[in-house]
Amino acid sequence: MHWKLNRLHPAIYFSVVMSLVLSSGMARADYIYSYTGQPFNVTSSTIMPEGDDWITVEKTFQSTITAAIRTSSLLSPDTQLADIISVTMTGTPYEGSVFTLEYPGAPIPDPFPPYDLRVGAYLDIISMDAAGLPSAWDISVDQYLFIGGRAHYVQMLTSTISDNINGYDEPFSGFSGSNQDSPGSWQVTWISSVPENQTNGMIFVGLAIISLVVRNSNFKRPFTRLTI
Repeated sequence: MHWKLNRLHPAIYFSVVMSLVLSSGMARADYIYSYTGQPFNVTSSTIMPEGDDWITVEKTFQSTITAAIRTSSLLSPDTQLADIISVTMTGTPYEGSVFTLEYPGAPIPDPFPPYDLRVGAYLDIISMDAAGLPSAWDISVDQYLFIGGRAHYVQMLTSTISDNINGYDEPFSGFSGSNQDSPGSWQVTWISSVPENQTNGMIFVGLAIISLVVRNSNFKRPFTRLTI
């Protein structure tokens, strides 16, 4: 008894190719380095009308800066801003309002003209500890937004020696606050990347082609048994 290999069905070829594409797309993983700082006070100063005069109203509230660095490779002192996927920082520049800055920044949908958005960032991983986490660092993200004839600026910063948040809403208010010599803690998690839209499109197209081929063709057995 012998076995003879026939020509494989086109659907089998396509399935093999799609499996290789998917496995290569899912093999990539990203690292998320998360930072949580210590609480500190932020003071806002707002100029408000009162009768025929203007008064300055100050409020003090707590904020905590958190940060997340997403990268496709482990962080090191050689890591540059261009080497990472994104960096986000979250804090409370206004009382009761949590604000997130993300670099690279995304445009605001349907903005009112005139409109100008600029997002900048700075990244310096100075040293790493034995666990592979930053032990000395200097990271900041800032956003300048000009919209509706007014400028708005927010900067968040974390470093080994302090966390800081500051900015203004032109022309009537500003805010600032920082802690000193009280750095927070880091942790790192490993996540699988979600397939991009192009990959998802290939998946659906591939499944559709397989369905059509199988429906309109007679499936041939890949092996035929020969008897002597």
